[in-house]
Amino acid sequence: MDNYIYITALIVIVLLVRYISYKDRYLRQLMSIAAKIKSSNFNVRLEKPEKGKYSLIGDVMVELAGMLQRERLKNSENISKIEAVLSTVPNGLIALDTEENVIFINERARRICEVSGSPEGRKIFLFIKNSDIFAIIKSLIYNYREPVRYSDSKHHYEFHVENIMDSKKDTIIGKLINIDDLTAIIDTENLRRDFVSNVTHELKTPLTSISGFVETLRSNEDIPVEMQRKFLDIIEAETRRLNELIDDVLTLSFIEQNRDTERERINLVKLIEDIMFNLENIAKLKDIKLELVSDSRNIFINSSKYSLTMIFINIIDNSIKYSHEGQTVQIALESGDDNVTVSVTDRGRGISEEDIPRVFERFYRADKSRTRKEKGTGLGLAIVKHLTKSVGGEIDLQSRLGEGTTFKVILPVTCDKGE
Repeated sequence: MDNYIYITALIVIVLLVRYISYKDRYLRQLMSIAAKIKSSNFNVRLEKPEKGKYSLIGDVMVELAGMLQRERLKNSENISKIEAVLSTVPNGLIALDTEENVIFINERARRICEVSGSPEGRKIFLFIKNSDIFAIIKSLIYNYREPVRYSDSKHHYEFHVENIMDSKKDTIIGKLINIDDLTAIIDTENLRRDFVSNVTHELKTPLTSISGFVETLRSNEDIPVEMQRKFLDIIEAETRRLNELIDDVLTLSFIEQNRDTERERINLVKLIEDIMFNLENIAKLKDIKLELVSDSRNIFINSSKYSLTMIFINIIDNSIKYSHEGQTVQIALESGDDNVTVSVTDRGRGISEEDIPRVFERFYRADKSRTRKEKGTGLGLAIVKHLTKSVGGEIDLQSRLGEGTTFKVILPVTCDKGE
């Protein structure tokens, strides 16, 4: 009997120990799941499901982890959408917490501030390479003063800083640095200022000349007739120059306002032949020959006749003006499947390498020593550039000082070419 009781007790103890051990392992699983959830690891599962009161706790914890995982994925998608939107805005944006750690920085701000690496979650000042911008952002964060402007060789920026507020608690939870790109605005302001200054100068010069000769004629009645005629010729020439300048200014204004002109089917060869005929007398004054080379007598495009006429009058006249006496100005047309290329080549004085990028600027003159002799307004090539763009074309310039210049105008073909 005693042996039976002993064996029974032993079996009960073994079963109890195994049960307690099983429960202990299950509890350790629950503790492990709780630790994972606390560390934001929501990918959890129970290896040995349990029935009873502990099973309910385990099921709730696993379900909670699943809910948190789904919510995190949803939030992650929303954050990705917000970041995608913020990455497309033209402004640079940097969001910082109260410890100057980066919460968010868009690609625009990375480029402007020369930020390298992955600054998210770390101090912004560890990642800014540009020392000037480093100083600006530091000053804005700590002093919170008015917007600061910064310019490099090509761009102009304005840095602002705003507090990020917790609307519920009405407390500051960080700072937002907003970087506006003012390059286009400032460049436009500079162009307008320079334009007004140049126009004023160009108008003042002939007006001063006219005023001087008129005053001379008025105050000296005994001036010889020949001298009077000479003065009147000068006044007439300066008046003509004023009219040309005003016409060019109005033309440029018309073009820059993107006013589209009527388009029609044009035989480009015939158009250029007419322009050459009109400029022939000017060319003869310098014994310059105008030569047309074309792979077809009929090259048709659908474009603005007014714009094309203005483009090629200005280019060919410019080539005549800067060619040496006795030279040839060649106008070559080459038709392709999608475009027509018109090249105007002279063997004149050419343009220096440093002047080439600026020849299409308003009032810019590469050869300033001959400005008055050439009688130009300084707006011709600016008009050419804008008109070429307005008809969907491109213009290129190749030149070597002392050897000559070639202007290439590439125009789109929107009508069939004739044979």
